[in-house]
Amino acid sequence: MTKQAEIQQKVVQNSNNTRSKKGEGVHAEEIRIEKQPIVIDTSAEKVNEGKSWANLVTGNTFAARGMGLSFVAPVIQNGEKIVELQKEEIEKEAEKWKITVIMYVVGDTPSIGAIERFIASQWNFVLKPKVYYHNDGFFVVRFKNEEEMNEVLYSGSCTIQNRPVITEAWTTDFDFNEEVLKTLSLWIKLPNLPLNCRGMDSLSRIGSGLEIPICADECTTKVERISYARILVEISITKPLPTKITVKDPSGRQFDQSVVYDWKPTYCSTCLQLGHNCQTKQAQPQMNKQQKQKQEWKPKEQEKQGSTIHKAQEAAENTEQVPKMQNTMKVTTEENKGWQAAKGK
Repeated sequence: MTKQAEIQQKVVQNSNNTRSKKGEGVHAEEIRIEKQPIVIDTSAEKVNEGKSWANLVTGNTFAARGMGLSFVAPVIQNGEKIVELQKEEIEKEAEKWKITVIMYVVGDTPSIGAIERFIASQWNFVLKPKVYYHNDGFFVVRFKNEEEMNEVLYSGSCTIQNRPVITEAWTTDFDFNEEVLKTLSLWIKLPNLPLNCRGMDSLSRIGSGLEIPICADECTTKVERISYARILVEISITKPLPTKITVKDPSGRQFDQSVVYDWKPTYCSTCLQLGHNCQTKQAQPQMNKQQKQKQEWKPKEQEKQGSTIHKAQEAAENTEQVPKMQNTMKVTTEENKGWQAAKGK
């Protein structure tokens, strides 16, 4: 055997020895693992801790983005759970929203982009507010301060694509269906109101005769316009809006003061919605049908009657013309005979 063959045989033997040692070591470790006792902690705290969803999200980066919540036991009264909120926390959160206006557009609801463009063009005297959309179809506009909010509320009525825009100040007990769809703040003009009846107390009493007065506009307050007084009144639109109010002065004289609205909303008592009236919608198709029927057959009768009258007149004229033609023919024949007689002579 050559030296090279001996060297290769030694290498193979060494590799086999290392493999057998590793196998024996692994087998020994497996035996040790099998012989170790298994300890199971069956304490209730450990079991409940493992099943808690709160522990599953602890340390989660996604959950850490929001504010953490804790368990507060509710109050049990008559077997019913009642959650009691703290006054301090409610007042703290209310401070964030007291500079907010509820905005509603009559008709189809526009997009947030359309509302932001409207604010930039119509309310360009305020800083850009934050606009939120509610699924009930209205918007919540949050301003930077209370002064800008009041300036918007008292600026008067606006429109988006010829659709009225309704603005109401947010309150803690705000209910969209009750306050926006049934009660509105409307600007009202009082034309030819006597100049001595335009004080704060007098306008408050006149506005209270309509419903709840809020304020007078700047021109009325500063006496920069004398043709009419203009006040903002919160009034229910579920009933007909008054067009006049009876006023009695200190001397006992009574007069009817006319009431003119900058915008008079339409309210449907059938489906209890703002912006349309089912009764007028039902009446309009009937009127259109009647008008179409008039256009379809009444002119044709008139044309037939006119044609028959015209034909009768023509027939009468023809009957009158027949004897005339006969007489003219007689005259012409007689004249011709005279000419012939004269020629014969």
